[in-house]
Amino acid sequence: MKTWMRRCFIIMLFLSLAYFAWGQLYLPSESRIDLRNTCELFLDGWMQELSDGTLVPAHIPGDIKYEDNSDRIVIINHVPTDCINGEGITVKSYLQNMDFYLNGELISTYRPDASRIREKVPPMYWVFAPLAGAKAGDEIRVELSSSYPDAMRKVREIYFGNEIGFWIYQWNVNKLEASTTFVMLILSLLILILTFIVYLNHRNFLRMGYLGIGVLVTSVWMFCNSPLRQLFMHNVTVASDLAFLCVMLIPIPFSFYFNLLQGRRYEKAYSVLIIFSILDFIIENILVFSRVCDFRDNALIINGFLILWVLILVGTIFIDIFTRRIRDYFVTGVIMVIAGALGGLQSLDYIYNAADFNISATSFILMTLMIVAGLDGYHEVIKVNNERQSAIIASKMKSEFLANMSHEIRTPINAVLGMNEMILRDSKEDKILSYSRDIKASGNMLLSLINDILDFSKIESGKLDLVPVEYDLKRLVKELVVIVRNRVEEKGLDLSVRVDPATPRNLLGDENRVKQIALNLLSNAVKYTDAGEIGLKVGFETTDGNDIFLVISVRDTGKGIRHDDMDKLFDSFSRVDQKKNRNIEGTGLGLSITKRLIERMDGDIQVESEYGKGSKFVVKVRQGVISNVPVGKFNLDSEYDEHAEEKTLDFVAPGARILVVDDVPMNLKVFKGFLKDTFMMVDEALNAREAINFWREHKYDIVFLDHMMPDIDGIECNKLMHTPENVGLNADTPVIMLTANAMAGLKEQYLSSGFADYLSKPFKPQSLQSLVIKYLNSGKVRTVGDNRKYHFPIDHVSGLYNYVGDESFYEKMLKDFVENDRRDNLKSALKVKDYDVFRKTVHELKKNSEAIGAVEFRDLSILMEDAVKNGNFDYIEYAFDEYILKYSELLEFADEKH
Repeated sequence: MKTWMRRCFIIMLFLSLAYFAWGQLYLPSESRIDLRNTCELFLDGWMQELSDGTLVPAHIPGDIKYEDNSDRIVIINHVPTDCINGEGITVKSYLQNMDFYLNGELISTYRPDASRIREKVPPMYWVFAPLAGAKAGDEIRVELSSSYPDAMRKVREIYFGNEIGFWIYQWNVNKLEASTTFVMLILSLLILILTFIVYLNHRNFLRMGYLGIGVLVTSVWMFCNSPLRQLFMHNVTVASDLAFLCVMLIPIPFSFYFNLLQGRRYEKAYSVLIIFSILDFIIENILVFSRVCDFRDNALIINGFLILWVLILVGTIFIDIFTRRIRDYFVTGVIMVIAGALGGLQSLDYIYNAADFNISATSFILMTLMIVAGLDGYHEVIKVNNERQSAIIASKMKSEFLANMSHEIRTPINAVLGMNEMILRDSKEDKILSYSRDIKASGNMLLSLINDILDFSKIESGKLDLVPVEYDLKRLVKELVVIVRNRVEEKGLDLSVRVDPATPRNLLGDENRVKQIALNLLSNAVKYTDAGEIGLKVGFETTDGNDIFLVISVRDTGKGIRHDDMDKLFDSFSRVDQKKNRNIEGTGLGLSITKRLIERMDGDIQVESEYGKGSKFVVKVRQGVISNVPVGKFNLDSEYDEHAEEKTLDFVAPGARILVVDDVPMNLKVFKGFLKDTFMMVDEALNAREAINFWREHKYDIVFLDHMMPDIDGIECNKLMHTPENVGLNADTPVIMLTANAMAGLKEQYLSSGFADYLSKPFKPQSLQSLVIKYLNSGKVRTVGDNRKYHFPIDHVSGLYNYVGDESFYEKMLKDFVENDRRDNLKSALKVKDYDVFRKTVHELKKNSEAIGAVEFRDLSILMEDAVKNGNFDYIEYAFDEYILKYSELLEFADEKH
């Protein structure tokens, strides 16, 4: 059933109850009830006074003679002989105004106009006229008038006694109906409370909740039509209105209930009925509140819809009887047929006999239905709970499986991509570099598939967090171009990038998720486009506040999307046009994840597509604005850097010492290789026990600790390292979790377990180096030029400049540098730990290497010299092999040059 139908019903129910509450609180009272206790029928002795003064017998209850030339009917009687002070007469008024006289003196008047806001016709009402000071034999005169002549001549029960006695009498007469109505109200409320509790715990709305609402509305209808309503309600007219409103509402919740109970087999019929009920509710209220007519005038139509619903419901139940589907809800169906039939008959009874309407049979049947539905609800609750437990177990098993797969797959990917990254950084052969970039592209594609599955799992579990940070939009667009351009060029496509120059450059938002959204759209565009162009457009729209909507548009000239496939475009694990796109890789999760990310970021996504001609995706996500400095002109060629992803950070930290713990030796090699140009000391441990021994013996600046290790895992190892007997030198050392597990909620688990941060495998050199800079003491970090600019050990131009361009003299200095080989001196000095000789030798090499233009080796010599001065002899031992290797390469190169 449509959601808007449920919402319409809720609004209509709320308005009806709000109107009732307002009327009872703010309109004048129509009730005057005193606490006394005598009452008896007062039907004998009544005479009708005709217009000429003649008295004729009046038969009460019954129809009184009506004179065409008269605007009222007058009946007369005398006070009974046993009258006591405080008693009076009570008359049932229906569509009648009343005046009461005692011995010719007006003692009471009933004019309900002041208590109503719009109806022409007053409802049925018990009018009590006190006979204060009356004596036996005094004349009682009652004058009746009405705008409805047929109603004016109808005189119903008349009682003599006090008010409390009258209501006790009415309770005794109507106690079965009143009791069952109250029980229905209580049962319906209990079922609604149970439904609400189940919904809060299980996020599952029980179908019996609709039945509870339906019976609640029916109970209110019955109560508002009850002869006892005047006893409990301040304004009877509003109560009568609420009864009509409830009649129009009754079919809606019952339709929802039986639609679910019958397995949605008759959803179209119920939907049509609900739509007509909603329209009837709206139209009737417009007519009544604009004073065109009364609810009573349209009683046939209003109750006709209820009868129509009963007929449709009974018809569907009989269809299920003949098709043998009734066994799924046999008891409920039979009871509802009986209740519906009685309800329909009593609706007809109300149309023709509203003043004497009785609903006890229907209330009893519906109460029975509630009990049966309660048992059904009990079984439904058990079923929902079992399903929830099964879902929890399945979800836990899925999470554990994904966690294990994440670790098992990411660990070798980390080694592959890490070693490949070292090839990219160290190799100078174009062919090798080409192969290496292909490996990187394939590895990143595999990693992307894994990340899609993990992201989907996080979104499903509600644990995907957005991390707002300040970011540079121009840099983000540049990175997008760098990532996608190679794939675009490989397919022979054109790439156009347009950025609105007025877009704020410095934004606040989850930069990584914005980039993920744009990359998903760009990647899809490249996948499904064989010829033509890919277009990326970035702009913005203003909002009411200080935020903006960042607008990212991606268009292509590719395959396009069929109109029939639009509805399932964002479905999980769904691939549109499978036959045509069977050779295109992917999980079918990209667009589903993209849409959910956009919704989390208070945005939306629009799609335009023409099959065979291309598609256009437009994304809007809300982002904060740090400053109004605009992006300015964006030139694709000047912004593009083919090897931007391969660049590393420009720093060294020779005084720093870190520990990395991983049970996979290849991962240790990759980790150490990523940091080799920073000249830090990196100690390696293959398990937790080795790590704890290192931790006790040395002071570390940072520790990187793998999570899933045999015997003792990373979390337990961290706890052991921080016990009083082990913490020692490293009480303030940040420990960073190094993990191949990227499941939802793990970041919070790591931080709560005492880790300073975490790094997910496989990681890029930039990610590792950023964490190192973040947690290293700033005094140990030194910024240098881009290490990758040293393509050769010697900068010939720089060296020649030192000798004023004298090429021959420069050649002689190169020769002297080669012949003055100091490697043996360095080795022997270090062997006997003569650090003074070692420092002097390094100092000499520093000056000589600078003179010939060997800038990189000069920087290494500075680091070694500083280490000796600072007494950092561990670093000298650690870095010496690398220093000698670089010195040997320099000597070999200088020998070739001279």
